[in-house]
Amino acid sequence: MHELIGLNASVVRSACRNNEGMKGCVIDETKGTIVLELPDGEEKRIPKKSSVFVFSVPSGLKLEVDGNEIAFRPEDRPKKAR
Repeated sequence: MHELIGLNASVVRSACRNNEGMKGCVIDETKGTIVLELPDGEEKRIPKKSSVFVFSVPSGLKLEVDGNEIAFRPEDRPKKAR
């Protein structure tokens, strides 16, 4: 249960092979997507379902998360954590 916006993230697996290996800062999140700002300033919308992400949290931990497990609205995250 963590806010994803502002975290650095990378896509380690995706049904769309073009998305694999993308790294950047999470700048937006919807029910079904995560928007990364890539180092060159480009914004890339990645579907949560069928993707696996690694998020770097402020404590330094890197957490691998299956996008299917977070494919809901960000404001519903506290409810799902219970």
